[in-house]
Amino acid sequence: MARFHVHLMTAEERDKDIIAANYDIMCFVENIYNREKIQALADLAIADHIESKDARVVCGVAIIAVGHQPMYSVTFKNNSIDKDKIKQVVKLFGLQERVFH
Repeated sequence: MARFHVHLMTAEERDKDIIAANYDIMCFVENIYNREKIQALADLAIADHIESKDARVVCGVAIIAVGHQPMYSVTFKNNSIDKDKIKQVVKLFGLQERVFH
């Protein structure tokens, strides 16, 4: 089986503090050339990781890479959090303004 990595950075709210956290998640796939399968597995790994957190995830970005070659990136936000707070976090961490999914 081939492997790929999900490099995940999240902005998390813990006791009214906002912290940045970085995670590296290793995933395995039978066919490294099957981009749809890689995307589906990466999305599942990201969702599982976020749902398992004790802290509330405000927003984040994930870079999916095979070896040292980035394939694509995903940005996301927590829709249950006030938009102004998300804008503050984006500015605080120097994230680019872009469409969040």
